[in-house]
Amino acid sequence: MVPEPYVTLPSGARLVTAWLVLQSGTRLAISAAGVRLGRHPENDIFVSREEVSRYHGIFRATETGFEYVPLGRGATKINGQVIRGPTEIGDGDRVEVPGCDLRVEVEAEEKPARIPWVLHYRGAMHGLSRFPFHVGGGPADHLILEGWPPAAVQLHPGPNGLKAQIAGLTVNGEPMEAGTLELEEWDELQYGGQVLVLRRSDPGAAEPTKAALSSGPVLAARIRFRSRGGEVALELPDREAVVELLNYRADLIAALLRPGAPYGPGDYVPDEALAAKIWGPASGKGRTDLNSLIHRVRADFNAAGIAGHTILQREPGGGGTRILLAEGAKIHIE
Repeated sequence: MVPEPYVTLPSGARLVTAWLVLQSGTRLAISAAGVRLGRHPENDIFVSREEVSRYHGIFRATETGFEYVPLGRGATKINGQVIRGPTEIGDGDRVEVPGCDLRVEVEAEEKPARIPWVLHYRGAMHGLSRFPFHVGGGPADHLILEGWPPAAVQLHPGPNGLKAQIAGLTVNGEPMEAGTLELEEWDELQYGGQVLVLRRSDPGAAEPTKAALSSGPVLAARIRFRSRGGEVALELPDREAVVELLNYRADLIAALLRPGAPYGPGDYVPDEALAAKIWGPASGKGRTDLNSLIHRVRADFNAAGIAGHTILQREPGGGGTRILLAEGAKIHIE
């Protein structure tokens, strides 16, 4: 299967795609991780000639286009000229190394690029031009990152940002179990030391939403449990907000409001104690499960106009969670 190319969003108002076309006719998309060429078999383009360095060079995206960067001592020619350092490449350019001759094809769609979301990775921006948008190390992923599992992230439009189906990633520094999360601007996705940052292509578009979120401290909290979750009402400095939480999400808030000795409302409750209160002491649940649950509750709060990261706080460095309560806050659980 030929991978779909990733999309970069440069300063111009067009979507740009780059391919490397080999003499055999094979086309390779320049992915976010770049396309490496050399004599070592792990390179994307393997050339067995002795004159070629083990890691000869890499084709990669920049914020303004694409370039070739020589990595070894072996010679590389672009359009017949030997190059010694990073060199910009464009449509129709011919790249030659001993035993390999390829052509660069750069395509640009003429329609205006109105892409609300982009992923920042190593200085380049990758527009989410289609949904679902897959990120991973598989050949069919739209954004191909070396070393990532295939389809590690599957992105879909959400009510306040993006929905992400993830598999074994770290989100905002916290390891997450496989599942579906709500993502917002500035959320970070990490795997194997590589970090993606979610941004809006028009930063101003997010300002009205962020300004509308109410923050704490919470002056009063009430939980009314139902058959599958509960209704949580929070009195905040500027208004009262009500949000419906499903199942364990409501249990999380109840456990933080009534954690039990030796902890009190508003204290950071350690992960082990919090997980035992939500799922039971023999559940085997831990930090990763809590991180996923907390992320989902924060997304529910944000959808209700409540600043989830401000109200539901993780202890600096991890290890505990609390609700930001005002001194003397009133708590009622039904």
